[in-house]
Amino acid sequence: MGSDQLAHFPPTYLTVGGFDPLRDECEALGARLADAGVPVIVRRHADLVHGFANFIGLIPGRGEATGDAARALGSGLANAVAGTQRKAG
Repeated sequence: MGSDQLAHFPPTYLTVGGFDPLRDECEALGARLADAGVPVIVRRHADLVHGFANFIGLIPGRGEATGDAARALGSGLANAVAGTQRKAG
Protein backbone atom coordinates (compact mmCIF):
# COMPACT_ATOMS: atom_id res chain seq x y z
CA MET A 1 0.00 0.00 0.00
CA GLY A 2 1.53 3.30 -1.08
CA SER A 3 1.71 6.55 0.86
CA ASP A 4 -1.11 8.02 -1.24
CA GLN A 5 -3.44 5.24 0.00
CA LEU A 6 -2.22 5.51 3.58
CA ALA A 7 -2.96 9.25 3.57
CA HIS A 8 -6.67 8.37 3.68
CA PHE A 9 -6.35 6.52 7.00
CA PRO A 10 -8.02 8.10 10.03
CA PRO A 11 -5.98 9.21 13.03
CA THR A 12 -4.46 6.01 14.36
CA TYR A 13 -3.36 4.64 17.73
CA LEU A 14 -1.11 1.58 17.61
CA THR A 15 -0.06 -0.33 20.71
CA VAL A 16 2.42 -3.17 20.67
CA GLY A 17 4.24 -5.33 23.16
CA GLY A 18 8.02 -5.30 23.32
CA PHE A 19 7.96 -9.10 23.02
CA ASP A 20 5.44 -9.14 20.17
CA PRO A 21 6.71 -10.98 17.08
CA LEU A 22 4.92 -8.33 15.00
CA ARG A 23 6.48 -5.40 16.89
CA ASP A 24 8.75 -4.26 14.05
CA GLU A 25 5.93 -4.42 11.50
CA CYS A 26 3.63 -2.43 13.80
CA GLU A 27 6.23 0.26 14.33
CA ALA A 28 7.01 0.35 10.60
CA LEU A 29 3.30 0.86 9.87
CA GLY A 30 3.26 3.74 12.34
CA ALA A 31 6.23 5.34 10.60
CA ARG A 32 4.62 4.92 7.17
CA LEU A 33 1.36 6.44 8.41
CA ALA A 34 3.25 9.40 9.89
CA ASP A 35 5.18 9.85 6.61
CA ALA A 36 1.82 9.93 4.79
CA GLY A 37 0.64 12.75 7.09
CA VAL A 38 -1.71 10.66 9.23
CA PRO A 39 -1.85 11.64 12.90
CA VAL A 40 -0.50 8.53 14.62
CA ILE A 41 0.60 7.45 18.08
CA VAL A 42 2.68 4.28 18.44
CA ARG A 43 3.10 2.97 21.99
CA ARG A 44 5.50 0.13 22.73
CA HIS A 45 4.95 -1.56 26.08
CA ALA A 46 8.37 -3.10 26.67
CA ASP A 47 7.37 -5.94 29.00
CA LEU A 48 4.26 -7.15 27.16
CA VAL A 49 3.63 -9.91 24.61
CA HIS A 50 1.42 -10.23 21.55
CA GLY A 51 -2.27 -10.33 22.49
CA PHE A 52 -1.63 -8.87 25.94
CA ALA A 53 -5.12 -7.35 26.13
CA ASN A 54 -6.56 -10.87 26.40
CA PHE A 55 -4.58 -11.79 29.51
CA ILE A 56 -6.81 -10.13 32.10
CA GLY A 57 -5.29 -10.49 35.55
CA LEU A 58 -2.34 -12.56 34.33
CA ILE A 59 0.19 -10.04 33.04
CA PRO A 60 1.31 -7.03 35.09
CA GLY A 61 1.07 -3.84 33.03
CA ARG A 62 -1.66 -5.19 30.78
CA GLY A 63 -4.29 -3.05 32.46
CA GLU A 64 -2.31 0.16 32.01
CA ALA A 65 -1.65 -0.55 28.32
CA THR A 66 -5.27 -1.47 27.66
CA GLY A 67 -6.43 1.61 29.56
CA ASP A 68 -4.17 3.82 27.44
CA ALA A 69 -5.72 2.37 24.28
CA ALA A 70 -9.26 2.81 25.64
CA ARG A 71 -8.58 6.46 26.53
CA ALA A 72 -7.13 7.09 23.06
CA LEU A 73 -10.24 5.56 21.48
CA GLY A 74 -12.52 7.62 23.72
CA SER A 75 -10.64 10.81 22.91
CA GLY A 76 -10.74 10.10 19.18
CA LEU A 77 -14.46 9.37 19.26
CA ALA A 78 -15.16 12.51 21.28
CA ASN A 79 -13.22 14.58 18.74
CA ALA A 80 -15.08 12.95 15.86
CA VAL A 81 -18.46 13.63 17.46
CA ALA A 82 -17.50 17.24 18.22
CA GLY A 83 -16.37 17.71 14.61
CA THR A 84 -19.64 16.25 13.30
CA GLN A 85 -21.66 18.52 15.57
CA ARG A 86 -19.73 21.61 14.37
CA LYS A 87 -20.38 20.68 10.72
CA ALA A 88 -24.09 20.11 11.35
CA GLY A 89 -24.49 23.38 13.27
